[in-house]
Amino acid sequence: MNQKFIANADFQVIDRQPVKLTASEIVTVTAPDRAWPGWVAIKTSTERKAHIPGEFLTIDGDSATLLEAFDSTDLCVKRGDKILSRREIHGWHWCENLASGEKGWLASYLLTPAKS
Repeated sequence: MNQKFIANADFQVIDRQPVKLTASEIVTVTAPDRAWPGWVAIKTSTERKAHIPGEFLTIDGDSATLLEAFDSTDLCVKRGDKILSRREIHGWHWCENLASGEKGWLASYLLTPAKS
């Protein structure tokens, strides 16, 4: 469900390389994310780390298989940017910055619903 928001603060990602995973890829589960329930810390076969929603995974012990592709890119925004949320999962939104066209994840606390 698409929903429009306004960024209520600046958010800049510093020195972070996103992890892009494909459906059916196998990863190692390292821990649940205590700060963001529903998200799971994982490690890829190349030792890259990311957090992923638990419902994207079929977990078997300390390994898991992705049920769908996942991109861990965080979205940089400036206060006042117009944002389109394409999907919300456990307090995070997969968004598009309507001015730049860039896409990535933003925490709910960075977003204010846009007035129609």
